[in-house]
Amino acid sequence: MKILHLSDPTHGWINITFGKEPETYTVTASGVPNDCLLDLAAATIRIAKGSVFETVRFSLEPDFMTCRLQRESDSIRIVIMSPDHVAPVFEAAFSLQAFTRRLRFELLRIESRCSTDHGWTRPFPYQEVDLLDKN
Repeated sequence: MKILHLSDPTHGWINITFGKEPETYTVTASGVPNDCLLDLAAATIRIAKGSVFETVRFSLEPDFMTCRLQRESDSIRIVIMSPDHVAPVFEAAFSLQAFTRRLRFELLRIESRCSTDHGWTRPFPYQEVDLLDKN
């Protein structure tokens, strides 16, 4: 039962799938102009440390999708907004601990595909992965 999955990145693009089957939503995001994987990890760490609300932007080149993370006790609510829709395209709540562990697992799984021209062109977020392990 996955709550988050990162595809193998290809030429600076990655599919980020949120949710559990059959309720999932996939964002195809670019690493330009921002590193959404780094931003997602950092926002999740801040939520785990007590922040109530964080926002991450996924570049669609040129538009952006917005991922809102909201702390609800021991849960994290993920709300994804598309530039083409007024209402959220995806919304779900997960155990904060389970989401944090899954994000760390998925990032470590694609580590060898980071910092490459043919994969995720951004550096691997080592510091954030270490901090995810502590939360």
